[in-house]
Amino acid sequence: KQRMSNNLTVYHLKKSRSERVVWLCEELEIPYQLLTYNRQINGLADPVFKKLNPTGTAPVIQDIIKGKTITITESAAILEYISQTYGGGKFIVEPGAHNYADYLQWFHFSETTFTGTQGTVFYGRLAKEAPWLPLINERAQIILKLIDDRLSENEFLAGEEMTLADIMSIFSFTTLRGFVPMDYSEYTNILKYMNKIAERPAYKR
Repeated sequence: KQRMSNNLTVYHLKKSRSERVVWLCEELEIPYQLLTYNRQINGLADPVFKKLNPTGTAPVIQDIIKGKTITITESAAILEYISQTYGGGKFIVEPGAHNYADYLQWFHFSETTFTGTQGTVFYGRLAKEAPWLPLINERAQIILKLIDDRLSENEFLAGEEMTLADIMSIFSFTTLRGFVPMDYSEYTNILKYMNKIAERPAYKR
């Protein structure tokens, strides 16, 4: 069941995973309050996030359900919550669909394997002498090859239609590169995919 509300508040930190949340809200064209914050000079999130989430990280949403304020701080959980609560399940592949397993695989692959590996590369580069860095760099290239191969046969990660798997993933292709530079020049299918996403009106907003 889909409902409409002005009680949804998105706390958006620029250059962070919360881009996923804003993009989904724009794709669904739902009413929501957007509060935008910049990172501090040291790169950390605005102090307001520490008040909302003990880890001090983004994204964060708050919603009011039957007079009670709920807070969610994990981007994957937020996307599912918003899609199911306000979007009628749009961009979610339901059990029984032919690409349900693909959807689950790529939805979770984004954060656990793709983004997680890039984060390890980031900290390894900071350490400079991390003995495991060559292994992680190699793994990062394997991951990009896997994604590129997948996109050579599919319009989107879970198949021919865009899903939350794509909304989860695009942050790692774009904004995260500002923290972890990656050369995508040899991954032509990824580049085409990124350009296709960039042309979506909701993404531009």
